[in-house]
Amino acid sequence: MFRICKILLCLQLIASPVWAETLVLTWDDCVARAQNQHPQLQAELARLQQAQARAQDSYNYYFPTLSLDASYTQSGTGTSANGGSNSLSAALQKKLFSTDSDQAQVDQAGADLDDEQNAAQTLKTNLSLELHKAFIEMLYQQDAIDLTQKIALRRNANLELVALRYEAGREHKGSLLRNQAAQQQANIDVLQTYRALAVARRHLSVALGGAPLTEYFVTGSLEIKLPPATPSYEMLAVHLPDFHAALNQIKTAQADLILAQHAYQPGISAKSSVSRSGSDLSLANPNWSAAISFSLPVYFDPRNELGQTEAQAAVDEARFELTHLLHTLVYKLEDQFVAFQNAAETVAVQQAFLAAAETRSEIASSQYTTGLLSFENWDVIENDLIQQQKTMLTRQRDAALAAAAWEQIQGLGVLQ
Repeated sequence: MFRICKILLCLQLIASPVWAETLVLTWDDCVARAQNQHPQLQAELARLQQAQARAQDSYNYYFPTLSLDASYTQSGTGTSANGGSNSLSAALQKKLFSTDSDQAQVDQAGADLDDEQNAAQTLKTNLSLELHKAFIEMLYQQDAIDLTQKIALRRNANLELVALRYEAGREHKGSLLRNQAAQQQANIDVLQTYRALAVARRHLSVALGGAPLTEYFVTGSLEIKLPPATPSYEMLAVHLPDFHAALNQIKTAQADLILAQHAYQPGISAKSSVSRSGSDLSLANPNWSAAISFSLPVYFDPRNELGQTEAQAAVDEARFELTHLLHTLVYKLEDQFVAFQNAAETVAVQQAFLAAAETRSEIASSQYTTGLLSFENWDVIENDLIQQQKTMLTRQRDAALAAAAWEQIQGLGVLQ
């Protein structure tokens, strides 16, 4: 018995000072660390900058091109050299008739930018969910340590009570052995929960995006958010990043179709140039030229027609995929919202079960001490209380995770 009490005392001494002296992070602290140091988030922001640069560059199709050319030529025979010759020219070219292909290339770059923005938003919501899950798991394991220590103390007190009754001849040896086993299990649960906390801490470090900290804890509570009124799933679905990504697929396919049709379209462009050559590069009396060119395809490669057919099929495919995606997103939204509702309601029911178990345990302990209740019945009631306490903590964690998942599926997140 002394050995058991010594183990419990050591566990309490291990737990108490650590919480007071080590680093403690709030939820806001975790969000700030992830925002500033998560490598995936930084990499996505870099990709977004690349897409923005490509989108801006696509407008160059509408601007004229200016080219400059300068040369110097020296010739001779044997060791004698003739006079050198200089050449300088400038040319300006601009499309007078801009076909739809130019706008199509701009649209493609714009769709690529939209895709990258949607990908960035999706990544932020996913990282936010992962951070939320890791933070909730840390809170859960910390609360689990407190609970398992209380259970271990309760098991020890119950064992002392049964041992006294056994020594007085009022309880048989089987009851004593069962309570000894239950007390050993309680001690093991405490040690295993500490191990689980270490794993949860490692998970949170990964979600923070930085190197694992030596040791830290988090502060907060497993807050149970009540679900709002049933929303319009269709309205939510059309604002999700996945839906916008599917819309961009249609835009990209339509741009590809326009480019495929470009082979059948005429082109008009203007070009002017100014040049001067000779030993004297004076700007007086330069050579100049101006031209307008018109092109019209007269032979169509059969591959162009096949490419146009393929591009049209890609447009149709993207439209059908969008319709299917909308139905899928509506289903996923409703499924997750129902899971959120169920989890929140389960917590309320579990609170009632726990309150009943606590009342039964208080009455049963009094009856068992006075001999009005058998060990078997008392043991069942005690085990039920401990199970209800563990279940309550699990239900709170599940409800918090369901609330976080509901935010994530709506495309919401804490990372910017």
